[in-house]
Amino acid sequence: MGELLLLKSVELLGGITAAVVLLWLFWRWWRPRRIRQQQQVAYLQALRVIAPLALQYKQRMPYLRAVAETLTSVPGVRAVIIQTADGVLVANNLSYASATRLMASPHVHVNNFRVDTTLLDAEWQQIFTKMSLSFVAFLRLEAEGGVLALLCSAPMTFDSQTRLFFESVRDEIVSGLKHIRLLETLHTRLDYDKRLRVLSNQLNRTLSEEQVVRMIGGGALNLIAADGVAVYVRLPNNRAYCAWAYNVSPRYIQQVLRQLNQMPGNQLVKGTAPILIPDVQALPETSPLRHVALENGIGAVGLWPLVYEGATIAALGTYFREPHVWTPEEQDALMAYARQAAIALENARHVHELRQRVRELTNIATASELLRVSTEVDAIAQVVCYQVHALTDMDFVFFVDPPQDNHVLHIRHVAGALPSWLRDITLPLQAAHLSEMVAQLQEPNVFRNPHKHPLLKDFVPPRVGYLVVVPLRDTQGELVGVLVAGQLRRLDNRYPQFSEIHYHMLTALAEMAGAALERARMFGDLEQAYFETVLALVKAIESRDHYTASHSEFIAHLAEATARQMGLREEEVRQVYWAALLHDVGKIAVPDHILRKPTALTDEEWRIMQKHPEWGARIVEHIPHLQPIAAIIRAHHERFDGRGYPLGLRDEQIPLAARIIAVADAFSAMVEDRVYRKSRPLDEALAELRRCVGTHFDPQVVDVFERVVREWYTAEKRQKRRLA
Repeated sequence: MGELLLLKSVELLGGITAAVVLLWLFWRWWRPRRIRQQQQVAYLQALRVIAPLALQYKQRMPYLRAVAETLTSVPGVRAVIIQTADGVLVANNLSYASATRLMASPHVHVNNFRVDTTLLDAEWQQIFTKMSLSFVAFLRLEAEGGVLALLCSAPMTFDSQTRLFFESVRDEIVSGLKHIRLLETLHTRLDYDKRLRVLSNQLNRTLSEEQVVRMIGGGALNLIAADGVAVYVRLPNNRAYCAWAYNVSPRYIQQVLRQLNQMPGNQLVKGTAPILIPDVQALPETSPLRHVALENGIGAVGLWPLVYEGATIAALGTYFREPHVWTPEEQDALMAYARQAAIALENARHVHELRQRVRELTNIATASELLRVSTEVDAIAQVVCYQVHALTDMDFVFFVDPPQDNHVLHIRHVAGALPSWLRDITLPLQAAHLSEMVAQLQEPNVFRNPHKHPLLKDFVPPRVGYLVVVPLRDTQGELVGVLVAGQLRRLDNRYPQFSEIHYHMLTALAEMAGAALERARMFGDLEQAYFETVLALVKAIESRDHYTASHSEFIAHLAEATARQMGLREEEVRQVYWAALLHDVGKIAVPDHILRKPTALTDEEWRIMQKHPEWGARIVEHIPHLQPIAAIIRAHHERFDGRGYPLGLRDEQIPLAARIIAVADAFSAMVEDRVYRKSRPLDEALAELRRCVGTHFDPQVVDVFERVVREWYTAEKRQKRRLA
């Protein structure tokens, strides 16, 4: 019985053992398959999550973080590191610092799909131990040039299924990054297009060249995140100057311009392709630009030509403190901006040229009118100098009388700042041929670098950039004056260009000025004839009444000084002088017995004497040059209260010149001796004038006249004491 029981127990135990063994064998067979099934499910779930992430996230960093979080949710994936070619790094379940150090390890072999711990350095060994890793897989993101690192531990095993999963993840990441990059590129281009439209509208609304240049530089700063911007403009002579700069040192600009303008053909801004220097330090040691840029803290340089109709008219310089790589979107945007800026700059120049042409024509018309009515050389010189200075923007313009035998160039008038070396240049005798050269000039002549000219170097300093010498000749070809315009040197090499327009304008002005100077000379001859006529009339009066002649001359000086003190124009002052000198010319028609009668006149004689203002006016009316003073002579005996003669005018009806002469005439009569009385003292005569204010005389005229007379008498006493 016991043996039977033992036997059954053994059989049962054997069955149990066999069952256990069978179960264990089944477990050993089923468990890996179960794990692989679970792993496969996890892989599929992860891939299903990763696939649409690129559509959900439209930027790289959020997308890569979401991918890394999804991967670390897969059993066995302890940490994930994703690094792109441009340095973007995302790490999950691992610090950024650790991930950066690990990915910088020289033992990261991205060509190996799976790396064991024996292939890594101490940094990786510590990570393996700390995180109980079994292996790490590196996958190259082929299209991106980056790396995907997966740090794995149990229960993940590296088999074909895992490898396929990793490759699928890599492909999804590459595809997602492509999609996001396309979106980023599209958004970037749309943003650039939007800003370009705004900048283009602003540029097209601006017609000032200076404002356009400023907006070109400011617009570039708005378009890209540059540290500094400069706008270089090329002149017709192929020299360049900096028209605008922001956050770029003047020393750097000056050195660049020096190098630029020394290059044959000015090649730095020649051509249509941009010049990009991502890293200045990478330039050859012999490159002058390398040393200039590094000395001024510039790490990257981009020069974008502004091309209009195949010609480079300017260049936009963009500067970065650190090395900088221009993206294709940046390059396309800046090239498009440069094209728009070139059009805007050229349009502004055309508008400026049109406005300048209108201004030139207007000024020439104005100059023509002013020269037509100018009868004095000084006035003509002033008009010509002012017009040339306004039209050409020269630093100085001066009018020189024709050289005389003493070789002295006398400067008659100046517009602009007159340098000290220009004041009355007396040439040495050996430089007489310079006067001959000036006398032989037939048309405007431009002297560039005049300090190097053999005839000019002795007295023109190097600071003068160029001189324009314009001969002024009359209709007979005789030299009647010389016009000289000059431009000083500038550090930025910017000079107003002496264009063909300026040449024709100066030629036209020279012809008009020559004709005006000829008319002035003829007018001077006519003036002399008029003066001789006046002297003849005065002598005619003097021959009949010596007192009247000296009396008139005294009144003329007093009236002239009073008129000038009251602010009358020079032409009006001259009329006052001539009218005062001839105010009694009508006495020529007064019979001698009345004119020289020492006693009081009868009523009939007084009526005849009162006609002399009208007779005097009629006499001068027949002399064209003296016609303007006829009304003054006619009214010099009118009274302020209207009780004068011959017309009974009052207040403002009486010409101001006549009111001045009336005061001077009365004063002269009181301070001069007469046969029937002695002269009055100065104070008594002035008191009498003040007593008659409002009745006989204009109060304002009397006030000014009194100041003039007192200053005159004071100066005369001082002169007498000095002579004594």
